[in-house]
Amino acid sequence: TGDPDRQEQLTGYKRHLSKAFCELSPTWRLILLSDGSVTRHVRTLSMKDVKVDTFNVDTFHVERVTVNPPGDSLPLMVPAPNGNASSTDSAAAPSVPKDVEKILSSSKSQTVLQRETWLSVGDQRLVYAVSWWDEATYKRYMQQEDRTIWENLRDRQAELYREICMIYRSRNAKLSRAFRRPIGCEDTLAASSMESFPDSDASETDGYIWGRHYLFQHENKPLAVIYEAFSPEFEEWLVHSGE
Repeated sequence: TGDPDRQEQLTGYKRHLSKAFCELSPTWRLILLSDGSVTRHVRTLSMKDVKVDTFNVDTFHVERVTVNPPGDSLPLMVPAPNGNASSTDSAAAPSVPKDVEKILSSSKSQTVLQRETWLSVGDQRLVYAVSWWDEATYKRYMQQEDRTIWENLRDRQAELYREICMIYRSRNAKLSRAFRRPIGCEDTLAASSMESFPDSDASETDGYIWGRHYLFQHENKPLAVIYEAFSPEFEEWLVHSGE
């Protein structure tokens, strides 16, 4: 953006992010920057099954999708109500990373498909993941929605290149509360756009949420953009995961 105050805010945020990242444990840093499957990492660290709960799949016309410039927003998205998101409701239209434009440009599609998922171990939600696809591509590769993206693509023996695009850190009250909900509870939070910098409703008790988004490419073409947000308790979980 051309706003000097905004640029100064962005610079301060990036400096703060870099310092905070360096203070993370080596395992935590490896997970955030790894080009491997986070599901596989969690399964390997815990030696337990990872539950996949895909609670919302919705489509949006490209004219109703807001594309955020790189570095101009913090995509801590809020899960939509389970099964209640409506593509005809303008309030539910997603705000997405700029890299989603590569998906649309490659496919020449007018429709963005958004998939929201929780990854849990035992009774603890660890990762909120949302991905964006061309609808036809999603139907071709994601034939088993109760399984992870990585498992679906592996079954099709799809060779992938994963490009880590951005790392995020902030507090978000609604998403923090969603992480603390018991497994199986209905999500009652309305879908919202990506929120810039710390959520005004968040407090120190909500803890920091780390996130990242990356681009999947297959046969030199963009396949999907995936965003993952990690529970504020994820670092503590890492400490005890081998117990």
